[in-house]
Amino acid sequence: MSVIGLLLIVKFGYNTATMIIFLYGPDDFRARQKITELRHKFTKEIDPTGSSLISIDGAKTTVKEINDAYRPASLFSTKRFISLSGVM
Repeated sequence: MSVIGLLLIVKFGYNTATMIIFLYGPDDFRARQKITELRHKFTKEIDPTGSSLISIDGAKTTVKEINDAYRPASLFSTKRFISLSGVM
């Protein structure tokens, strides 16, 4: 078993609310299962094209890359789903 840290950032538009979900613990199977469930719900209800889904490997990324992912890429994309894994 490995300890996994998963951080989900769901941004709702420019200068609006951000939801952060932090999953941590030795059960990486259930954590990844929850991420898959939330990602599926996001694509089904908010972004069917999946263009607003971003997955980042926390062990290989920089703060700048995370910040760039968080910033709005488009005026037309109002919500974004960012999955940051391996942060612990």
